Amino acid sequence: MLQLINPLILWGLGLAAIPVVLHLLFRGRPKSHLFPALRLVTVRKRHNARRLRLRHLWLLLLRMMLIGLVVFALARPKLPAADFWPQWPYEILALAGIVAVSVGVYMAVMRCCWRPGCC
Repeated sequence: MLQLINPLILWGLGLAAIPVVLHLLFRGRPKSHLFPALRLVTVRKRHNARRLRLRHLWLLLLRMMLIGLVVFALARPKLPAADFWPQWPYEILALAGIVAVSVGVYMAVMRCCWRPGCC
């Protein structure tokens, strides 16, 4: 059972809403182009907007997670004394599988986002 030395500090998780509010307040407004009839300009604008939207979303989630982790660390979690070392066959192989899947998904998402015309 997880215990916290300072459980009231968990109210600080509300600070994770700050990046969301700042994101909504300061998001960029679309710019109008002088030559909207040009197909190349509109296609490029749409492509850039989609790619930037995805990057902004990931950055927003990363900021929220960072604030949450700092608040949780300040709450000073305390675990009861026990043997928490992973057991050899099952838990270590499961951990290796989770890490491998996570790295694979990350690489696939990054390859897709950096390829032109994908996002």
